[in-house]
Amino acid sequence: MTKIYLDPGHGGTDPGAIGNGLLEKVLTRKIVDYAKSYLLANYDGVEVRTSRIEDETKTLSQRTADANAWGADLIVSPHINSAEAKSANGFESFVYTNPSAASISAQNILHAEILGVMKAWGISTDRGKKRANFHMVREPKIPAVLTENLFISNAFDANRLKDEAFLKAVGEAHARGAAKFLGLPAKQVSQPVPTPPKQAPHRIAQVIVLVDNLNVRTGPGTNFPSVRQANKGEIFDVFANVNDWHNVGNDYWVFGNNGRYLSLDLNALKPRLAYPGYVFEVKKPLIKNEYVGKIQEKVNQYFGKQVVKVDDYYGEKTAAWIKEYQKAHGLKADGEVGPKTWVVMF
Repeated sequence: MTKIYLDPGHGGTDPGAIGNGLLEKVLTRKIVDYAKSYLLANYDGVEVRTSRIEDETKTLSQRTADANAWGADLIVSPHINSAEAKSANGFESFVYTNPSAASISAQNILHAEILGVMKAWGISTDRGKKRANFHMVREPKIPAVLTENLFISNAFDANRLKDEAFLKAVGEAHARGAAKFLGLPAKQVSQPVPTPPKQAPHRIAQVIVLVDNLNVRTGPGTNFPSVRQANKGEIFDVFANVNDWHNVGNDYWVFGNNGRYLSLDLNALKPRLAYPGYVFEVKKPLIKNEYVGKIQEKVNQYFGKQVVKVDDYYGEKTAAWIKEYQKAHGLKADGEVGPKTWVVMF
């Protein structure tokens, strides 16, 4: 039997990060519960143990000692991030500073699986695969990965963390990543499950949601379950199309014609625009170039009307609407277009 040890960060007298009406210890346990249920329901030959079942106080040493003594094959420790800067957002993962090849492989697989799900939920910030001297990745004698699943201190991220369907999707992504790394065999089913077309290897377009409560489904059809509802203004990369159904990553699909439910961004068919390497801000003389015009076009496109004149000048009105754009995307609302805002826009 393959043994997977899941460690929901914090618990008991240690709440972990606190913010926007949320407690890290509650969120991590939900993620782990969903991961455990998914593993046991979908794979053969696996045992799953968690460091805590309820709201218990466990030291870090107790957790790693238990995993080592049990003979686990992999330990995954989900956490929720926090920062003083409210603009900090996104997903990242960690292994030890001097990791084994197996830990690096596990991190690569888990990171890709979890990030793919988050992108389907409108999370665009990949903070990267990192290394740190954390107890939970240092002390295990087995491959160990710690995940930081968004920022409890960021309003946009927190809204996702308040959504039970999102937590379920993230937990199941942890499970799939662990299963892929360990090569777990899928359980046999009595009837074949319809399989949607494979995701194209690159982005072919981009869509903007025009209505609230647009279903995001697990396949290209209304017979596939909805995992959540997207809201007006959300933007998705598109990787495949099937009869007006659009694959938005990791086998998640949305429906709509251009102008009905969704707006197709034809500019997204082109390669992403490279960041020019400097910050766009209001200064004298005003910055004037074609990049400013592209920024102004993106702002108008997002708000669905011309809110700024496309004149290639980075002035006060452009900066004011950039602030509104940044607020809507959980970015630092400073009215400046630096690398973080640029990546979201382009």
